[in-house]
Amino acid sequence: MTTDSVAKPPVRRRMSSSRRYSQLLDVAERLFVEQGFGSVSMDDIARAADVTRPVVYNHFQTKEGAYIACVKRVYERYNDALGAAVDRAEGAVDRLRAGADFFFSTVEVDRDRWVLLFTSASVLRGEYASELASLRLQHIESIIVLLRAAAPGAPADLLEASGHAMSGVGERLGHWWLSRPDLSRSDIVDYYVKILLDGLGRWVETD
Repeated sequence: MTTDSVAKPPVRRRMSSSRRYSQLLDVAERLFVEQGFGSVSMDDIARAADVTRPVVYNHFQTKEGAYIACVKRVYERYNDALGAAVDRAEGAVDRLRAGADFFFSTVEVDRDRWVLLFTSASVLRGEYASELASLRLQHIESIIVLLRAAAPGAPADLLEASGHAMSGVGERLGHWWLSRPDLSRSDIVDYYVKILLDGLGRWVETD
């Protein structure tokens, strides 16, 4: 047997930093969703991604940092998709309903990822809790932008207050719905829209 005939191990190509970061985010998010924040370690992320611990620490420094990065990416994708869903609807009330339907569809079809977004505040402390709060405020700001387009004559403070209220109402209705599987998504959307229109009805342009 010649030297040339001996099988050589495949060359393992080095992944670019951006691709590695995305891969680690995918792995970390899956683990956090499946196991919960407290049950996941940086070692778990490294093993699941088939990399060494230093690679994970180089990208995230801490488990909390990995968690924040996961939540940030989910929020960014969610906010973009929410805006697209609202833009496809015509009329202020229909846009409100479209946004609500999109929000509650995430509860219905991707419950674990929804829980990752909307029940994560209690797992972090200190600067990481502040970062998470900042992400949630950015999400609320995206709601306020949609409200401003739907009710341009409403006072700024009312729009800001309503954005916070909409986020809170949606979150609590989502949790309530998880305990009431007998209700349909359309039921929950109807409740959400009715609750909000009672507060903003006089300012909404119904076309």
